[in-house]
Amino acid sequence: MANLRINWTLPTTRESGKALPVGDIKHVLIELSADGTNFAPVGTFPVTVLTTEVQDVDFGEWTVKGRVVDVKDRVSQPVSASIVIADETPPGVLPTLTLNLV
Repeated sequence: MANLRINWTLPTTRESGKALPVGDIKHVLIELSADGTNFAPVGTFPVTVLTTEVQDVDFGEWTVKGRVVDVKDRVSQPVSASIVIADETPPGVLPTLTLNLV
């Protein structure tokens, strides 16, 4: 298990290339997936929040997806990032250990 910190920056332009004032952004949606297909919400964050943490994430490859929603509820294309959380635990115990007199 590990804690995962997610950071993002707000866009300054729309898809058209025109300026996007921060006041036109309603919130940021962050989602998390263990298989890259099925995403669960991490949270909806106001423009004043640019980071969050997910506690006790299991080992494996994880994908985070983020989207921006403007004040008219238009949603940006998603951007995603992946991370592999390695299993750093020691090996399991010996399954058997026997003694014999020789």
